[in-house]
Amino acid sequence: MHSSTSFLLLALFFSGFCAQSQVLSTSQWKNRILLVMSENPNDPLVKQQASLFSKDAEEMKERKLVLLQVFPEFYLMGGESAIRRASAEVYFDYKSAKKSFELVLIGLDGDEKMRRSELIRPEDLYDIIDAMPMRRYEMN
Repeated sequence: MHSSTSFLLLALFFSGFCAQSQVLSTSQWKNRILLVMSENPNDPLVKQQASLFSKDAEEMKERKLVLLQVFPEFYLMGGESAIRRASAEVYFDYKSAKKSFELVLIGLDGDEKMRRSELIRPEDLYDIIDAMPMRRYEMN
């Protein structure tokens, strides 16, 4: 009986581990992801950041950039008609405990490329992305 309980706990642990990585792993090698994170779904900085990018659909598409608004219990994918998904994994995997608002850029390879705690202008983020080796390869 003890071994079956241990097996069950291990299975639950690994299934949780797989679920954590599954949210973003489906985008690896397909999309860059900008995580716009806050503890509060009504944070005006999140709304302002999402609004800045909502006008730039073509520029985002050209750079394979997807914006996720991430909160402790769910995330929103997309702009004004965002799709809501129940999940805490992304928030707890990437959110720093020190900041209430945070941006994280995840590259095509799944690695963190940028982290900051203030708004970013789309042009500034595009400059960061355009300087990346994979993006320079895409542009040639």
